[in-house]
Amino acid sequence: MRREEFRNRIDVQQLRDGKIKFDLLALWVSHYNPENVHNGTLQGIVSIKNGVGFYEADSCKLRFDFLPNKVRITQIEGFGDCEFGANVTATGSYRKIDNKKPKFDF
Repeated sequence: MRREEFRNRIDVQQLRDGKIKFDLLALWVSHYNPENVHNGTLQGIVSIKNGVGFYEADSCKLRFDFLPNKVRITQIEGFGDCEFGANVTATGSYRKIDNKKPKFDF
């Protein structure tokens, strides 16, 4: 979707010891009814090695591939739905927008 309020986003902060802290918002918007929006949120800390990291929880596994000016996230099938809303997935490329330090609630 082109409207900013319908875009997936991830805030990332580099930590010590090769780790990152992240806050992810993933959305699914119906093509037929833009008022029908499902969402999913996820926060965590991931160890990164050679630009790749994995997040794993009871019902979720994500792969993070850090590339110049973007991160590609793959939601691994067979590990659950990350407790996201119906049709919501974190899979996609997230481009870097700025260098501001994010503010996290956790």
